[in-house]
Parts: sequence; structure tokens; C-alpha cells
Amino acid sequence: WCAAIVGATTNILGYILYGIPWWYALVSIMIGLIAGFAAKKKWLDHLLGTLTTGAIMAAAIAAAAYPINLILNGGSTGNNWGDAVIGFLGEAGIPSWTSLFIGELYVELIDKVIILIVLHVIIRIVKLICRKLKKDEAGPEEETDGSVSAAVKATALLLAAGLGIDCVSGGEIQTVLDAGFPASQIVFAGVGKADWEIRLALDAGIFCFNVESKEELEVISQLAQESGKEARVCLRINPDVGAHTHSHITTGRAENKFGIAMQDMEHVIGLCALLPNIEFLGLHLHIGSQILDMADFIALAHRTNELQDRLERQGIAVKVINVGGGLGIDYDNPNAHPVPDFHAYFAVWADHLVLRPGQELHCELGRSIVAQCGSLITRVLYVKEGHERKFVIADAGMTDLIRPALYGARHKIENISVTENLRLTDWLFPVGQTALYDVVGPICESSDTFATDIVLPFTRRGDLLAIRSAGAYGETMASCYNCRPLPHGYSIDELSEK
Repeated sequence: WCAAIVGATTNILGYILYGIPWWYALVSIMIGLIAGFAAKKKWLDHLLGTLTTGAIMAAAIAAAAYPINLILNGGSTGNNWGDAVIGFLGEAGIPSWTSLFIGELYVELIDKVIILIVLHVIIRIVKLICRKLKKDEAGPEEETDGSVSAAVKATALLLAAGLGIDCVSGGEIQTVLDAGFPASQIVFAGVGKADWEIRLALDAGIFCFNVESKEELEVISQLAQESGKEARVCLRINPDVGAHTHSHITTGRAENKFGIAMQDMEHVIGLCALLPNIEFLGLHLHIGSQILDMADFIALAHRTNELQDRLERQGIAVKVINVGGGLGIDYDNPNAHPVPDFHAYFAVWADHLVLRPGQELHCELGRSIVAQCGSLITRVLYVKEGHERKFVIADAGMTDLIRPALYGARHKIENISVTENLRLTDWLFPVGQTALYDVVGPICESSDTFATDIVLPFTRRGDLLAIRSAGAYGETMASCYNCRPLPHGYSIDELSEK
């Protein structure tokens, strides 16, 4: 809009003073609007910035009309500085039409950049006044009760939606029980379940265990018999289906540690019938995490059909088919895709998985539900100007979000101090000014790096960064390495109360 206003103002004046045609101003307005839109959409923001883009685009269209200027002004820009540039270029042997274009561009740039800076300062002042009035109107900050954590509020939302919980430790089981989840909606998975964890699950009366080996099944049977409980189990079968994802989070190949080999499936199901206090419910299959290619899930559906056909021929009934989770999210552009493609995901099972009458289909979609709901907010400690690179050193590190260090994972990083116009010192700086940075943490490990070679708005000490899509495998994987405190979680409600 600034570019459009400047284009209109300067060219309407040109029409009045110099007789430039009216359509010349209209074209400048349209070019200014396009430039502003492109900069806002970040198409050109990394190159020039919002204000500079608007100025140069508006100036370029003005200078491109130099034949009109030639006719009206007889080869002059109508400006002493512009004519001086034309004269200098002419003496250097530059053709007259080229030198006239450059002189015209020079004049237009000066006019528009000056006006844009003035408008920019006015806009900033108005925004600061509005923010100050809004803050005063809100009144003093109120103290909030920190005993209700973001995790508990999230749990309440999950309960209201009727979702269950897939736990992989005794600690997680106890946490969700304390949060109010009914034991009948809890599944206990994991390749190594300790005796005390199994006893906790049995005493609570959870829905079922996802059993990963014959040896684990025997231990569960023994502990269930000792406690006088019945243990419902699904057998996790390793389907030997690859997933197009990071090697550290693929789980369905034969070489992975997870699950029971397909050739042992019937034997272990038979063992379920022989062992006391064991009730066989069904099959559990999970091939990995952060899967974006639906073909991987289609392959799993076909493999599941093959396994079911095998069991059906032997008269073995299966009540539950649990296809695990793994649906990925868009870490690169969370604003454009805050919700994963659930439609395509469930269409895979509807179109390719053959369920028997009365069978239940279970899915474990934890990441895809919660990952986009959380961001890691960190403050810039220093901006270190190295000889080869610029480093943004933040107060958060791999102890707060380990995914980049552990998996080489990418998270979108935003400078929200610039986005929200919080910096008073930005009055005279173009809002689109950017630089190339490495964003790193303070931990004494070279792997403590959130991102390398990313473009951010001009960043300074004290700025706040938002590391997006940290709602899954974020706070829950935090540690106290280097004796650092654990990060605190806040819900939007708690922040809005402040």
C-alpha cells in the first residue's frame, strides 16, 4: 500500500506539473500494489525487503516510460541531479537513451525512497501509539495460577474429543492416569517394558499391551498370573515395510529392533492361547514417523491384508487392527498447513485395507495432532559476526528441543520481535531487511544447532525467536544436561491472561 500511495502521489504531481499522461500514474499504482503484495508474501522479501522493493519497482516503471519524458522534456529528466547523471554518462560514451533511462531511474528512486521512509516512520509511530493505548486499556497484569499446566489443559481437550493414549513407559501411564484419562483408553507399547511398569499397567486395568516379543509375552503372563489380572494383548508385527523418512525413526524394516517377525506370527499367537492370563486381541503394525508419502501407508495396508488372509485360513480371529501412526506434518511451512492431510490418510485405509466384520481399526496419530500446537520461544543472547558465518546465539538449546541435533530435523524459525513490530529501534529500518544466519544454542556441543544458512529479518540481541512445530517431541524430550533447567510450558489461555 505504501508503494501504491507513493506511486500515485509522485505521478499525479507529475501529471499536474509536467503533463505526464494519467494512465502513467495508474500503472505505477498497480506496480506498487504488486510489489507490496510480493514482498508481503516473501517472494522478494529476502532480496530487497518490503520498502526497498516497492520503491525500486515503482521507480523502474516510471523510468521505463522515458520515451514519454523524452518527448515532453526534450531529453531531460527535469531534475538537476538527474541531468547531471545523464551528462556524466554521456561523457563516458553511454548511448543517450540508456543514460536517460538511468538518470530517470536515479531521480525516481530518490523521490520514492524519501517518501517511503517518511510514510514508514509515520506508520510505526501510529502503531506504537495504538499498542500503548491497548496496553493501558487492558489494565495491570494479573497473577495467574501456575498449578494448571499446559499439558493438563491439552489432556482435557483430548479427553473431551474421546481420544485414547498410547504410552511407552510407566511414567507416561502414571502421568495420564493422574491427568484423568480412563485406563480403558490407554495402550502400553514399547520394546522394553520393565516389571514395575507392567504391574502398574495391570493394576490400572489398561486396554491392552502392544507386545513386541515372545519373551515379553511370557513375562506379562507371569506377572498377570501373580496379580490375578487378565492381560489383553495385541502383537506388534514387523511388516518389513520401508518408510520414506529419517533412518532413526523408521521402525517397520526387518533390521529394526521393533516387533515380532512375520514368520513367527502364528507361533506367538498360539502361545497366547497357551499362556495363562493372556487374551489375544489383534495385531499392531507401525512402520515409522513423519511419513508424508501415502504410498508407504498403502504398502502397509496391503501387507496387513496378506497377514490377515494367512490368519483367516487358519481360523484365527482378530478383533483389533492397529496400524500405528506416522502421519507427518509440514515443518517447513506450518502456517500454510497447520493440520495434516487427514483426509488422504484415512482414505488409504478406507480404500486399501480390508477389515473383517466387527473389526476395530486403531490409529496412533499423536504427532500429527499436537506438533503444530506448540512453539519453542527463545531469546537472542548475541549475534556473533564470524569471518565465515553469522551466528544467532539463543538462550534455548538442544536440551529444550533435541530434534535438530538428534535427527538433523528442520523447524521453521521466525523472528517474532520483527513480525510483531516490537522493536522501537526499527523506525528507520526497512521491515524486509534480511540476513543469512546460523541459529545455535549455548550448549557445549557442536550439534547444538537449530538451523544453518537460514534467512531471517535483521536480528539483534534481545529479539524473540519462535521455533515452530515443537508440540511433539519437544518439551517431552527436554533434559537437564549442563545442569540447565527444564523449559516451562504455557497454554495460549495462560499467555492471554497475562
